[in-house]
Amino acid sequence: DNIHPAASPDEVNDEDIEAVRAQLRFRPTEAIDIVLSADYYHSDDHRDVQKAVVTDLAGNLVMLPPPFMPAVIADPWTVSMPGDASNSDIENQGVAGKVVIDLPGGQKLTSITAYRELDFLGANDSDWTEIVAMSVDDATERQHQFSQELQLVGSTGRLDWLFGLYYLTEKDALRLNGSLPLIGLMMFGSPALGSSNEVTSETDAWAGFAQGTFAATERLSVTAGLRYSHEEKSI
Repeated sequence: DNIHPAASPDEVNDEDIEAVRAQLRFRPTEAIDIVLSADYYHSDDHRDVQKAVVTDLAGNLVMLPPPFMPAVIADPWTVSMPGDASNSDIENQGVAGKVVIDLPGGQKLTSITAYRELDFLGANDSDWTEIVAMSVDDATERQHQFSQELQLVGSTGRLDWLFGLYYLTEKDALRLNGSLPLIGLMMFGSPALGSSNEVTSETDAWAGFAQGTFAATERLSVTAGLRYSHEEKSI
């Protein structure tokens, strides 16, 4: 329980999750097989509440002068925090499509296309006490990515071979803002102390690969593969 009068007791260690997934497969012709899929996940929680105990190296309780000393609550399942102990809202969703085409001569051409995105919003009272000491006021992340893969599979005599190409592009933006009023008050005489961080990254990557399996005898085969990858990342 959170016994602080400014908090919502029913939001301690609660967790709400919704998830759904669907897949559709159809064959427009005998030579074409298509699979489409989509998924969605949403989580809204106030979990992972912790109790803070200020002790020295010997485990003895350290008494700090008011107003820096938090209240000592004997019950291990009870806390006192003016705000959300730890809350996060996560939304993750994506779609994908796989197309397999039978070509003349027993060859197969496969295309795999996918798109995903992630949205995260969080905050927490990082000191876990009623003292306004430090907190993460705003933590957000937005990420999305797109990928495309092509594969050509076939056989020539006793050799089974595969050639493929892969491409990925991704963008991720992260922002983290925090407050450190207790440290600011103790060190500088003012609670106006905080931190702000923003990071954005972009990735473009592609690869080409090949693999072959040669049947030397009915009981012995040799497999070899080769892959080349190139990636560009900016932060």
